Amino acid sequence: MKMTRPIALLLIPVLAAVFIIGMADFADARRFGGGRSFGSKPMFSKSFSKPVPSTPFSQKKSAMTNTAQPRRGLFGGRGGMFGGLLAGTLLGSLLFGGGFGGIGFFDIILLVLAFFFLRNMFRSRRMQSQQTAYQGEGHANYNQQQAYTSPQDDYSNMQRQAQDAWSNLRSTPAGGSHAQDVQPEVATPAGFDTDDFLKGAKIVFNRLQQSWDSRDLDDIKQFTTSEVFESIKQQMKEDPEPSRTEILMSNARLLEVKEDTEGILATVYFDVLMREDQSAQHPEQVREVWHFLKAHKDDSMWLLDGIQQLEN
Repeated sequence: MKMTRPIALLLIPVLAAVFIIGMADFADARRFGGGRSFGSKPMFSKSFSKPVPSTPFSQKKSAMTNTAQPRRGLFGGRGGMFGGLLAGTLLGSLLFGGGFGGIGFFDIILLVLAFFFLRNMFRSRRMQSQQTAYQGEGHANYNQQQAYTSPQDDYSNMQRQAQDAWSNLRSTPAGGSHAQDVQPEVATPAGFDTDDFLKGAKIVFNRLQQSWDSRDLDDIKQFTTSEVFESIKQQMKEDPEPSRTEILMSNARLLEVKEDTEGILATVYFDVLMREDQSAQHPEQVREVWHFLKAHKDDSMWLLDGIQQLEN
């Protein structure tokens, strides 16, 4: 069974489109913010690095580097033979007019086989890279899990808690010295309750991840400034498909609180164990600094004003 050259030339972009759509599975899902730094520029005038105290999720980067395997070519091993066969039949017949005199049934079979071969190959490589990255880590430092909290499984319960613990944060006096006991090194304005603030920050962190997974811009808008919201809208245009992010454990630490003419600015360090790629066997550690802003109004809420990635 042979096809004429015009039909063959029309078939090429169709098959290419099918291949690209099929390979979309391999694009890494990204968390809220996409692993980028963005937001109000004044918030990033000061550079933050990782806090000195160690965390339960610390990773041995030197071990990861030493155990990394050299990358092979696109087809590697048996794929090299397969790629040569494909080039010698399909490409030869389409571009040079030799051999088969046009694309045939056998060439279509090769295209289908190539699609499934590459699909399985990329999936296997991605899983192997995840295994390599976490080789030797075992369950080290999990004795400190008590210091971390797990996210709420019930989304409706999380929404209710977000309203109670975050929307109602008005920086009113808590009637105690609990914040000073937790973070004595961080100066805070009068009446700023550090415990309540961090509790609300962690709830909103989880909620924004879930809202991003469902691409719920209306919900995201409630907790972000206009600058951050515009950045998220742009990221949604680049990645409109819903995703799934699992937050296994999270920890929040207050780095700085300062007040200026615009409002109260609070900087929070998040150390999170999450799974962005559902095919990965191991979760990954994410460290980010989030900047929150509360305007000088009695009814104002804390809003996310920027996200900053930490340098390793």
